[in-house]
Amino acid sequence: MKTLERENRGARDAAAILPFVSVVLLFPPIVYIFAAPVSVAGVPLIVLYLFGVWAAIILAAWIVSRRLQPEGDEPADPAGTAGRR
Repeated sequence: MKTLERENRGARDAAAILPFVSVVLLFPPIVYIFAAPVSVAGVPLIVLYLFGVWAAIILAAWIVSRRLQPEGDEPADPAGTAGRR
């Protein structure tokens, strides 16, 4: 049990910090840095930044949630259809 807690400590810390980092990255003073009139492949830089940060937040949350899930834990089957054909 102690080993599992030590292994999950980093994931728990990341789960606690992720919302704060997300807010900082989407805070208007940071976003305004990318509001320059620059386009990459015809897409404004601010749009690339916002969607890139959004995608990175979702990916980070998915990775952290996978690390926090116990190894043998599978999602419950509410309908009880597991194993039926």
